[in-house]
Amino acid sequence: MGDNVLEGQVKSSRKRRDRAMTDMELPSLLNRPETVRRLFTVKPVEGAALQVGEAVLAIRTDGDLDIGVTRDYRRIGTIDGEGAQVLGRTLAETCGITTLIVREVSGVSGFGKAEITQDS
Repeated sequence: MGDNVLEGQVKSSRKRRDRAMTDMELPSLLNRPETVRRLFTVKPVEGAALQVGEAVLAIRTDGDLDIGVTRDYRRIGTIDGEGAQVLGRTLAETCGITTLIVREVSGVSGFGKAEITQDS
């Protein structure tokens, strides 16, 4: 290969490395004290039920106050109140979506407690 081609490859490699280093410095959900080990209350929508141990997606839908919880592209619940504010602000600064694991489900109300997973 010509020297020009090799120089271009080295230059591109350095750019990719620099971009990757910048991305690594961005805040993630797992290094924020307000979201680590926090249980968020999930309120199921009518006709939906949560199951302990299932993985669901939390999606910031409309501002910081509306966090939708989905399973297989279907909305099965919401996160409201202070939890929605904290998670909404965090999702706005990151990717806008994260995976939650349902840890508890109330037998009476059907409300669940969910936590951000390590895979987020």
